[in-house]
Amino acid sequence: MDRETCRRMIMSEDFIDFIAPIYREITPEEAERARACVQSMDFGFQAVYVDRTLTEPVSLEYYRYNSIPNCYQLMDLEAMDEAGISVVQSYPTLNLQGNGVMVGILDTGECVILLPS
Repeated sequence: MDRETCRRMIMSEDFIDFIAPIYREITPEEAERARACVQSMDFGFQAVYVDRTLTEPVSLEYYRYNSIPNCYQLMDLEAMDEAGISVVQSYPTLNLQGNGVMVGILDTGECVILLPS
């Protein structure tokens, strides 16, 4: 599959993202039939983007927990502003377009304790 088509699939809400081990190799024929884009990742895994209309709903009933990617971010933009993240993200000369991005964890110092009722 060409790079631009794969890019559109990754950005589209019409495709579902999965993480699969490399040993579960997806052949080009399978990818074409499923209208899927497959990208190799590190540590023996690959990202698979599949047409939403050809899959079951994303839930633990149908898929393993570790095959469904999760994206976490701060829900409070005020914390991002205070930490200086918003300024860095919008700084034009950094050209933050997704290439060479380092992913890290930002500890805001907040803690939630759930007590049994």
